[in-house]
Amino acid sequence: MRLNGILASFFNFVAYNSVMGTEKILNSTYNVLVALGTEANFLHSTVETYINDAKNENNSKLVEVWNTIKQDKEKHLQMLKECLETEVKEGELR
Repeated sequence: MRLNGILASFFNFVAYNSVMGTEKILNSTYNVLVALGTEANFLHSTVETYINDAKNENNSKLVEVWNTIKQDKEKHLQMLKECLETEVKEGELR
């Protein structure tokens, strides 16, 4: 399931629970969603700028550092997505 599908499932869940009067979500679920947004934002907008800046300044060491950080963030994003997917699939999203 792609991130968009996961988030759609989550928002459907929230909408349903809002109608039913149980709109609160667990702190841990909220934390995963916030972390997903933060990691995705960094990966899809910020890190490429940092890499390009380092390239433009011919700083190969910094390019390497930013690429390593990017790879780590991609792993973190995948881990968070898997946690949320599991909650959605098992109906544990609260």
